[in-house]
Amino acid sequence: MAGVDQEYDEKAVLSPGYTLGFLDRIATHILAFEGDSTVMWFEGNYSDYEADKKKRLGKASEQPHRIKYRHLTRG
Repeated sequence: MAGVDQEYDEKAVLSPGYTLGFLDRIATHILAFEGDSTVMWFEGNYSDYEADKKKRLGKASEQPHRIKYRHLTRG
């Protein structure tokens, strides 16, 4: 994957198996599924996202925790 052209302008979905250096070079936007069923849209690379997450959540961002799902309701 190190030989991927940095001028690549197509959209792609990346899985967590990529290295951080690769994500920093390729990612321009991140759709993060964070704890407690929240979805965060972030414009920037992975390092910028991690810094923003630490600023928003503090020490809690470093600790893994079990995800709580919202109950489905019929309407």
